[in-house]
Amino acid sequence: MTENKKKSYKINRNFVIVLIIIIIIIAWGWFFKKEKERQRLEEKDKKQNRLKEVEERIGVLQPQKEKIERKEKQLLIVVRIIIGILFVIFNCLNFFYWTKDCKLGGILNFNWAILMGYSFIAFLRYGSINKFVEELKSKFAYQLRKNNFDSLEELEQLIKERDILNDELIKLETITSDDGKFLDL
Repeated sequence: MTENKKKSYKINRNFVIVLIIIIIIIAWGWFFKKEKERQRLEEKDKKQNRLKEVEERIGVLQPQKEKIERKEKQLLIVVRIIIGILFVIFNCLNFFYWTKDCKLGGILNFNWAILMGYSFIAFLRYGSINKFVEELKSKFAYQLRKNNFDSLEELEQLIKERDILNDELIKLETITSDDGKFLDL
């Protein structure tokens, strides 16, 4: 009988040791799950706070950018009007003072010569008229924006950062919701 008791004592002792190890592993897993969840929540809170700061700064810089763009459009319209007026003045000078020709063909020839000179310069310099016009617009816009270049560049960086933060927050939310489904049976 004593051998039976010793065997049963060894089995009970081994069973208790295995049970304690299993309980420790379960408690350890539960603790790390809670710790991981707490870290995710902290990270999510930090990113949400940073997102609020970025959006506030964007709210300050966006009206400045819109004001610059409005000014740019207004000045481009003024430049177009001035070019149109100069074109009409050259036509009138050609018609009244230089040729004294009342024929439409003379006016069209003069306009054609101006257009050909413009096209020739554009072709030699940039390869096409569209590239020439776009280059002139970009140089004009650069001259208008160079005083506010830092704030416009900061705005672009903040918009990129906002997009990245939004993507990361979405990933954190999906990971949190997925973890809950897999771990809670």
